[in-house]
Amino acid sequence: MVSRLSIQRTRSSASGSGTGDGGAPRHPRRTPLVRRVGGALVEAATALTGGDGDDAAAKERFMLDRLRLMVSTPALWPRQLDSQYALQQAVFEALGGDATDPEAAFHTRAAISAFLAAMHTALARWAEDDGRTKLPDLIAQALTASFGHDAVATGRTD
Repeated sequence: MVSRLSIQRTRSSASGSGTGDGGAPRHPRRTPLVRRVGGALVEAATALTGGDGDDAAAKERFMLDRLRLMVSTPALWPRQLDSQYALQQAVFEALGGDATDPEAAFHTRAAISAFLAAMHTALARWAEDDGRTKLPDLIAQALTASFGHDAVATGRTD
């Protein structure tokens, strides 16, 4: 659902080809991993659920129905776990993870797994409240609860 666009956004952020607030190029070495991944997840959710009109509403309703089916069908849970692992690996590679340094790879993968757990929590909440709360807001809240205020850009200047 969010995975393909998340990976694309994360790759863009990790490579420095994206832009930050005000259109300035991102500098991935200066932007903490938490902010890069958190921003990519919120941006992806915004792109997938944003917009107005009947088409956007139908797309969002389809995503909610699909999510409810995944959560309520035990036979689909192993597939969800496989997808979670594949997404973790894709994000690791998109971030330029160094698999030759086992300690660094472990820490990066652990952080990515924590992000995906926060994302799963936000998606479950979104399905529970029938999409009344905006998905990007729920993801930002889950990431902030997990990683603190530095996880997502809030426009704060402090």
